[in-house]
Amino acid sequence: MKLYAKLLLLSIFLASACGQIASVPSSPSPSPTETLIEYTEAVKSKDFARIKQTASKKSIQLMEEFKTDPSLSLEENIRKNEPNLPPSMRNLQTRNEKINGNKATVEIYNSFNDTWIDFEFVKEDGRWKIAAGEMFYDTMEDFKEKNDAVERELENYNKKSKK
Repeated sequence: MKLYAKLLLLSIFLASACGQIASVPSSPSPSPTETLIEYTEAVKSKDFARIKQTASKKSIQLMEEFKTDPSLSLEENIRKNEPNLPPSMRNLQTRNEKINGNKATVEIYNSFNDTWIDFEFVKEDGRWKIAAGEMFYDTMEDFKEKNDAVERELENYNKKSKK
């Protein structure tokens, strides 16, 4: 997935979750698509238990890092803030759920630029969970690796140009 698309998905997740977390499963093991729907409903209703249930551990960690008010708990932040779902999550359109072992993707429609974007999931504790934290940390690692490569190239270029 392109860096832009990952960052867009992460901004959607952070915008919707920095004050919220997810819902009680509607079945013993909801599908990734059902998990996404459950998560958005939990965000709208500020149901911290349901948000927490549908978000991966790394996603919860990410929400903790980006709390609106660091002096409050994550649950208090969620209850205090207004749900801030972007249009693509308010009028959720999904397609092409793909499961590969303990990872999955569901395409969500991004009305902002009329595209479909893969939203990632991970299976934790026997249930599908939104993997926004994994996406964020993986994207940052990819960015760091690419940035390091560019810096090495610049350093090599500067060494050659000094000769």
